[in-house]
Amino acid sequence: MEENARWALLFPNKLLAENFAAGKNLIVYENSSLFGDTVAVFPPGREMFGPKGETVISHGGIHIEEVIIPFIEVQG
Repeated sequence: MEENARWALLFPNKLLAENFAAGKNLIVYENSSLFGDTVAVFPPGREMFGPKGETVISHGGIHIEEVIIPFIEVQG
């Protein structure tokens, strides 16, 4: 498992990925065309994994409020 991953954790095989994901709300994804034997595990929605053993604060992705730029036209 890669310890510094945020968006997905990569495991060398399906057994390890499923063992890690067991009992958790996680998505196990395999695609041999992309990853070969490697299996990715994703958190649900916009969540992210934090570094192993560290407490971090993160929101996990861009929200629509962060990409909309308010526009005001002032006419005189």
